[in-house]
Amino acid sequence: MLETKPGRAPASDADGGHGKPGSNFAGPGRVFLPSRALIFLFFLAFLVAPTSPATIFPGFPPSAALAQNERAGLTVYTALGATTAQLPLLGALEMGWPEGREVRVEYWKTLEDLRVMALAGKGEVWVGHMETLARAAARGAPVSLLAVTAWRKFYFVCPPLPDGDGGEAWPETVAGLLELASKNNLTVTSAPQNSPAGEFLARLNNLDPPFPTEALPPQQLALELIRERRPIGLLPEPLATSAVLKNPRLKIIGSLEEEYGRVTGGPGMLPQAGVAVNINFFQDDPESPKKLLALMTAAVEDFGGDPGKMLETLPAEARETLGDDVILASLAVEPMIIRSAESSEQEILDYLAVAVADLFESGRRLPGTFIWKEPDGR
Repeated sequence: MLETKPGRAPASDADGGHGKPGSNFAGPGRVFLPSRALIFLFFLAFLVAPTSPATIFPGFPPSAALAQNERAGLTVYTALGATTAQLPLLGALEMGWPEGREVRVEYWKTLEDLRVMALAGKGEVWVGHMETLARAAARGAPVSLLAVTAWRKFYFVCPPLPDGDGGEAWPETVAGLLELASKNNLTVTSAPQNSPAGEFLARLNNLDPPFPTEALPPQQLALELIRERRPIGLLPEPLATSAVLKNPRLKIIGSLEEEYGRVTGGPGMLPQAGVAVNINFFQDDPESPKKLLALMTAAVEDFGGDPGKMLETLPAEARETLGDDVILASLAVEPMIIRSAESSEQEILDYLAVAVADLFESGRRLPGTFIWKEPDGR
């Protein structure tokens, strides 16, 4: 584990003598020789991350990189603070992708920042929300979705609720929770505001009478739940787990995605975030995204669903931000799943039909290049 120090970029003792051969991933604001250290990416359902200086990850010393056909470096734009959505990319960087190129990692602060960067073609790899990447691509951004890496992010959280017999209890299922909300006029609060999660929640609200709903910023909702000022919350991981750990009366009942799948007959997962590449940058190197996908898949296999292994992939500043107890507990709740965008095309389109319905209603269409597909002669 390497402690990162934003704003500094020493050329020596960058990895403290503990670098892992072949790795070209390090912490923000520093220059590192091959190292095992990684940057933690935020996605907390995906909202905020402070802007930070760029990180440089040299796969080779600068002179060697220049000698190798003078191939340009590349920049990854992501967010600081999430877990599963970014872990496959972190693992691939740790394994040495991309060979022979310097990698700079920079952070987007808001989803609008991410959209603007993608529209400007700023960056070569982006980690972000599906709807944001899709909106940018529909407006001409050179975005090609390589893989889906967040499939089950939102969880219903509540304290014990009145059971109708003068006592309190946690509902056993999400269906039972929502029926209780309908029967007792309990408000179900989702976060963040204007999130597709709210759209999918609305599609579960076909009860008679419908349960009341509202939306709040994630941190505010978490605090309201911890103080038991809201009866039911729908929070993204790792915030849901963080809230539960701070109030033992809170309990995670189940996921939005599984309940939506139960009601609709779907798979119980929704493609909510992923890793995309800049098709302009990689048009002369079509094999590089293919290698990235293969290494991300290999990284997930190497994690083996072990929260401890995934925790070790994260840098000190990320662990300090959330705390190891929250990270470990959250990784035990949210599954680490990666699938190629090509193999998940229909699920992606079905998700976007709900998440960005206004986009399609406006007459815009996603370009054929939005879903990355392996080059001919695979």
